[in-house]
Amino acid sequence: MPVAIAHISGGMMEIVVSLIALEYHLITEVVFIALVLGAVGSSILLGPWLNWAINRRKEISLLEFFSRRSIMDQLKSKDRNSVIRELCELAVEEENTLEVEAVVSAVLKREEIIGTAIEEGLALPHARLALLTKPVIIFGRSLAGIDWNSPDGHKSHFIFLILTPETNDDSQVQILRAIAKTFNDEKLRHQMIKSSDTQELWSVLKDEFTNYHIERK
Repeated sequence: MPVAIAHISGGMMEIVVSLIALEYHLITEVVFIALVLGAVGSSILLGPWLNWAINRRKEISLLEFFSRRSIMDQLKSKDRNSVIRELCELAVEEENTLEVEAVVSAVLKREEIIGTAIEEGLALPHARLALLTKPVIIFGRSLAGIDWNSPDGHKSHFIFLILTPETNDDSQVQILRAIAKTFNDEKLRHQMIKSSDTQELWSVLKDEFTNYHIERK
C-alpha cells in the first residue's frame, strides 16, 4: 500500500504536461483545471496518507531502526559512561531532533537504576525519549572490552544503544529481547569479534536481524 500511494501524486510534471496539452488544444480548460486540482490535491494528501499507511503495518523489520551508519567498529572510550556518550552522539547525528545532553542524561539515569550489561559480553543501555517517533538502534564494538559490571564478571564487547519513543514500552522490550536472543549464539559473537571493519559488522548484523520483526500493539 505505501508503494502504491507513493506513485499516486502527480505533482509538477503533471501540471507541465497538462499545460502543453492545453496549448495544443488536446484538452479543454475544464479538463486542465481538473488535472491541476488533482495534481495539487494528491501532493497535499501524499504525506498524511503515506504516514497512515505505514502506521497500519502490524510488523516492522528490526532493520528499519538500524543501519550501517549506526555502527562504530571500534569505540574510542574506555569506560561505561564515556561509551554511552559516544554512542549517544552518533544517535543524535542519525536523529537531529535530539540533543546530546538530554539523551546522555536519560540513558545514564536508566543505567543507575539497574545495570544493562548481560552475559556473554553484551550490554544494552537504553532509554525512552519524548521527541522520538520511532526506535533508534546504535551499535559499538570494543575489542578490549568495557567494565560494565556484567553478571558473569566479563567485560562487554558488544554495546547496543536502544532509544525508543516515550509512549512505546513494548517496542523497547521486543528489541531488547531480539538482540539478547541473537547474541546468545557463540558463533555470532566470534564473527563479530573477528570482523575487520564496519562493513563486515553490518553484513553480519543484517543477516542476523533480517528475520526479526517488531509487532505493533
